[in-house]
Amino acid sequence: MIIWKGWGILVLPIVVAAIFLSNFALGLFVSVDSLAENAILGLGLVLSAVPIWFIGKLLNNRSQRVMIDKETGQEFMVGNVHSFFFIRMEYCSFVAAVFGILFLFAT
Repeated sequence: MIIWKGWGILVLPIVVAAIFLSNFALGLFVSVDSLAENAILGLGLVLSAVPIWFIGKLLNNRSQRVMIDKETGQEFMVGNVHSFFFIRMEYCSFVAAVFGILFLFAT
């Protein structure tokens, strides 16, 4: 089961597209074997971290508003949160980058 809020589902197609692009790019230079498969996954995950970060920051910063409670005077943020598996979209980029680096150095 995939869990997301707002536009957080965009993490999945961005990762898949980056893996396909890295597969195409590395396929031009290297024959595909088990070592290249790890490199394809690793490169795709590392490359997907960049657009996930910027899109996540754009979406999550745009949708936040500050509201003030009239009775208490307390300020709080209201708005949509764009998340994928309960992780804000921009922080999913760190997860993708870490797994990508692990795949790049896996044997």
